[in-house]
Amino acid sequence: MSVENISVGWTSPFTYTFSAINSWIAEELRTIGAEWSVKRPGSQYNSPHTFTWTTAIYGFNDPVGTLLTWRGWALHNRQTPFSDRVDFANYPSVDTGIMAGQPAWVEPFREIDGNLGYYLGVRWKYLNQSDIKIYYYDNNGDGTETEPSGQYAWETEFESLAWRYRLTRKTLLLSQWMRGHTRMGIGNAAHVDYTAWYAMLSLRMRQHRFSIRYDDFKVSELDDYPADPNASDGSAWTAAWRYRIHRQLETGIEYLTLSSWNDNRSDFGWPRKETQSQVLIVFQYRFSH
Repeated sequence: MSVENISVGWTSPFTYTFSAINSWIAEELRTIGAEWSVKRPGSQYNSPHTFTWTTAIYGFNDPVGTLLTWRGWALHNRQTPFSDRVDFANYPSVDTGIMAGQPAWVEPFREIDGNLGYYLGVRWKYLNQSDIKIYYYDNNGDGTETEPSGQYAWETEFESLAWRYRLTRKTLLLSQWMRGHTRMGIGNAAHVDYTAWYAMLSLRMRQHRFSIRYDDFKVSELDDYPADPNASDGSAWTAAWRYRIHRQLETGIEYLTLSSWNDNRSDFGWPRKETQSQVLIVFQYRFSH
């Protein structure tokens, strides 16, 4: 689904911290299944247009949506490996409150309700100038089902639109938009809508790459349980310089500033609105070419 995370190991060649959308995909979108694609290459039909249609059925992604509901969107570069778990903060609603049966973690690779999910996608490439990817994802979850640990299946679906456009030989425009909803529990104990988008400009000059990205993201609460606040929204700017010393060695600097409002911070006695900044200085060696 990504036009950002296109490097080896599903990393990004543009910034060290992923966009909010691709941070969530890396962290919680995990499936085991079968995918089928049909491609119509333009080169074989004397056309500048290449189309690819994709469909898949899968399991083992029932908890997807848990992190977006309780934590909200985040920007990072963590990828959840097979069978790993992501721990929550000590949310009062999960520890002792209305969601006390839910463990304080999520394991994305879980099959809980026995239902198969699916996704559909189409990709349209115009020469090497434009690349558009459209996907619909539905895990077909039964939000009332649980496993012995107390972890719920979640009913999660979304649409994603990603676009990469080559402005000049050295300059790229990248953008992605996502919208969806997720819910779980009897009577929709937890139910949110979520949206996010980003836009990025990236310039490559010989061994240097300069990138700047703006993110905007939001989670809207739809359930009727004020003791479990889930609403949040925010935005972020990321600027990065990367310098390729040779094929496997790189250095770079990245600056990120993020401003966000999260309703559940009041449970900890914190201000609901926070601004955070970070600077990364990176030296990176890749064993793969």
